[in-house]
Amino acid sequence: MMIYKAVKQRYLHITLIGTAGPDLRGRDFEAGWALADSMGIDIIDEHGYRPARWFVENTGRYDTYNRSRNTKIYLGEWGTSQWGARMTFNGALSEAIYVTSLERNADIVRMASFAPMYAKESQKRWVADMIYFTNDTVMPTASYQVQKMCGQTAGDTYIPSKLQISSDVDTKDVAQSVVYDSNTHTYHLKLVNHTSQPLTASIDENLIAGVQSSATIRTLTSTSLTSRDATLTTHLVPTASLHSTSLPLQSFTVISFCAASP
Repeated sequence: MMIYKAVKQRYLHITLIGTAGPDLRGRDFEAGWALADSMGIDIIDEHGYRPARWFVENTGRYDTYNRSRNTKIYLGEWGTSQWGARMTFNGALSEAIYVTSLERNADIVRMASFAPMYAKESQKRWVADMIYFTNDTVMPTASYQVQKMCGQTAGDTYIPSKLQISSDVDTKDVAQSVVYDSNTHTYHLKLVNHTSQPLTASIDENLIAGVQSSATIRTLTSTSLTSRDATLTTHLVPTASLHSTSLPLQSFTVISFCAASP
């Protein structure tokens, strides 16, 4: 506490980050938040390692966050992790769904960073790393592909929008987020289909009104939910065709298009 006050008094421009411990609940978590609230700490570092399904079931975690709190959140370590369970495409899709909720709550979740990142294939301490390597080969996982796609299309403004789905499916297994990048004047629409059937999504017409005539669609799929690998395809489509967009079963899609007149 003394260090925090001394730094803040002399270096007002520095953002200080506290910690909420190694888990999203428990004594350390509660104590960390209590200290952050009492001192008005700028940002608190939460860590969230959970089984894949947890991220699907808890996308509303930050929706009910008390917006009057001074302290914002840095999700400093997070990802699908369960003791003895290896990285899978199922986990990557669950992480993609959770990213849409982080973007929706970007007013309080200021940063997020996946962990752990690297492990040598023959010397793993656990099996939840994003990138594996040997002496001469690098092996990115599906989780890496998801984080890369999200990082390249982060944007700086969240755009509320509505998405109509063709089938009666569990809405928790379908997610979307729309952000706008003011530097490139580009909209990025993220769509996750975690169901076992192809879906057709009808995109809000107001979103694609007054944009350029073509859009880029990137789609991440895999041969199996239990695979560690995924395949990314990219193609151009007329923006007008986005009124009805096909989402392959068990896929993560990012659609990007530019404003016609920035």
